[in-house]
Amino acid sequence: MSDPALSTTLSRRAPSPAHAAILATTQANILTGHVRTHLVLLGVRCPSAARLRVLLDAVVPHVKSAGEHLAEVDVFRRDATPGTPYVNVALSAAGLRLLGAPLPADAAFRAGMKHREAAALGDPPVDRWDRAYRDDLQALVVIGGADPTAVAGAVRAIRRWVPRTDLVVVERGREHRRTSAAGGSAAVEHFGYVDGVSQPLFIEEEREPGPGWHPETVLGDVLVPEPRPAGEPATYGSYLILRKLEQDTAAFARREEALASALGLTGTRRREAGARLVGRHRDGTPLVDHEHPLGGGAAANTFDHGADPVGDRCPVFAHTRKMNPRGSSDGPDDERHRTLARRGQTYGRRRVDADGEFTDRPVTGVGLLFLAFAASITDQFEFVLSTWAENAAFPSAANPDGAIDPVIGQSPAAPLRLPRRWGAIDRVTVAAQEPVVRLLGGEHLFAPSIPALHRLNR
Repeated sequence: MSDPALSTTLSRRAPSPAHAAILATTQANILTGHVRTHLVLLGVRCPSAARLRVLLDAVVPHVKSAGEHLAEVDVFRRDATPGTPYVNVALSAAGLRLLGAPLPADAAFRAGMKHREAAALGDPPVDRWDRAYRDDLQALVVIGGADPTAVAGAVRAIRRWVPRTDLVVVERGREHRRTSAAGGSAAVEHFGYVDGVSQPLFIEEEREPGPGWHPETVLGDVLVPEPRPAGEPATYGSYLILRKLEQDTAAFARREEALASALGLTGTRRREAGARLVGRHRDGTPLVDHEHPLGGGAAANTFDHGADPVGDRCPVFAHTRKMNPRGSSDGPDDERHRTLARRGQTYGRRRVDADGEFTDRPVTGVGLLFLAFAASITDQFEFVLSTWAENAAFPSAANPDGAIDPVIGQSPAAPLRLPRRWGAIDRVTVAAQEPVVRLLGGEHLFAPSIPALHRLNR
């Protein structure tokens, strides 16, 4: 890696001068996730550069830096004083071209999501996307926080400056939480599994304790140097991938039921069948290490698949194994460089009981507002989808149990072949079922540094 500032993690306690500058100039929510219990996305398409600059004039004063965010975290840990909402702003290639600004180099970003090879990613044709996403977005404003009133106030302050005709996408996300057997609670996605457990870590002080696999990786896996005028100090931005993913919860429940019957599971153990699809139990317990869920507490994240190379415990096609192989393919270092900093949120209303368990099974109207930061859309996001998730031969073409990702895969599915029992050699085959996630739209964007945002307004 040619830029020494990006070749390591960042220490908050003793940052180098280059890293101190990164903390001061990089938008919050990139290096470490901000609280986003409530999330609003505003997608904009303007008829002129002047109108787009009006939006930037309104938004940029609300954007806080990574350093400001982390200082708020310190205050909260000390005396429980809540922080303020964060605002991210990112521009597509179409938006930067409208402003006459230089474009970052990534080929997928320059082309835009809808102009890439959809078949390799499993995506449906653009004419099946939600209508608002079928034309290029120019900018995306992301507002998130813990207090819905504060988030709503930030949204109103920004929307005052955006003509109604320019605001083409408004999405609202909200966290769903479930009470654990241990008395705590955890965020869950719409299929009912603990969400956001494993994220790449770029800050040394956030490293998880314990031996084994770890998610710590270098800044160069999320930040890229920006084009800048001669004589200006180096600044860094990050590519932002937006995807609206609809989840068919009824279809996923049918898949779990069919799998439970094929495995001969009875009683409460039938609820464990879905772990073979996901790779973790509903409470986040890793399937590779535990046949049954542990029943609450923090989900382990330092495990790997080294002791289960052919998938006798955790099927090789399981979602979390596909998306984070942990030594199943090219080795943990290469795999870590592919991971994405996920910052999205669930959308849609659900009926829940007193413990936060979902009591309905909607077919449409619920899903994930997928947001992820990366240093390369081509080598991280597209690679992970096409080479890992949608590729039945990953992690090994020689393994007869290979299949596309049964959770997020959108390609036509084949039958699943998996262990009849946890740790067993003998296999059972389950008939193919329809995909349970569908892309409704999205965009490739770039989140500039704060100085670069100011330069765009000149």
